[in-house]
Amino acid sequence: SGDCMEVTLDGKRRDFVGEKLLNYRIGRNYETSRYKVCMMNRGNLDFLNIFFDKETNKVHVFEKTTEGIQLLQLYLTGESIIIAELPEGYKYYDENLLSEEQRKTITSHKDDDNPLLIKYNLKR
Repeated sequence: SGDCMEVTLDGKRRDFVGEKLLNYRIGRNYETSRYKVCMMNRGNLDFLNIFFDKETNKVHVFEKTTEGIQLLQLYLTGESIIIAELPEGYKYYDENLLSEEQRKTITSHKDDDNPLLIKYNLKR
């Protein structure tokens, strides 16, 4: 989070993100005809997702989905979220939600293939 730094009088740099001065910074913003989405970043890959549903005027705030999915590197289109493959150790899909064909696609994926994209449709 090098864009949220200051240089103090003694010449030392101080990172505001993650400290008491600034717990989050805006990572990404998206808007469709139905949703406004803001991803707040606390450093590294620690995000807080804020979804505003324009039709219902409800706000949903979460770090992970109920399935434990972290919505990192996401793209919002219409009423769907597309997630690009994440660094190892981050969960971007739930095995229980996949069909047999989808599981085969994932297990046969090679490092030099195009990245996997996972598409989730938002619940109404």
